[in-house]
Amino acid sequence: MIIYASGIKHSSTRAGIAVDTIVLHATASSSATSTLRWFRNTWSKASAHYIIDKDGTVYKCVPDHMSAWHAGKSFLPQANRRSIGIELVNRNNGVDPYPDAQLLSLRQLIIDLKRKHPIRYLVSHAEIARPKGRKSDPKGLNMQELREWAQLDYTIDAPAARVTAEAPSDQEHLPDITQDDTAGTERA
Repeated sequence: MIIYASGIKHSSTRAGIAVDTIVLHATASSSATSTLRWFRNTWSKASAHYIIDKDGTVYKCVPDHMSAWHAGKSFLPQANRRSIGIELVNRNNGVDPYPDAQLLSLRQLIIDLKRKHPIRYLVSHAEIARPKGRKSDPKGLNMQELREWAQLDYTIDAPAARVTAEAPSDQEHLPDITQDDTAGTERA
């Protein structure tokens, strides 16, 4: 089920850049409701295109034709403008599981996005965040297995940044607000 979220103002135009990447995140929270509240907060300067709750419910927060503010400082050039950001509700501690219902919805969403856009790459926030090791999400999700299933690659545009989603980091996911050089003030 897709629920269309309202009141999320943190987005910008893609400026003609095609969507070729999906970036996966973890909310570092236990509910979609708290993430939606954060995205609606004027001060957060953060958003994502989708949130997938543990029960598999998908919240659409930003239209695909717009840039969501999810990547922050990144090794991936034009990260927000060229990607779809998907938040998975998860505490991002490496212990909190990604339930089957959530992973099934993620896979269905990836299939749908590949039909709509020329998606070539699937990356984690941890793999593209600058500096290396600044982010760890989505910790505990096997990105390589998911890439193989989706028949998508790791982007060659950010080779120096490639790390595993299990990389140690004490950084929190949502409260970090930084300046991104691609589309205004955004969350890292």
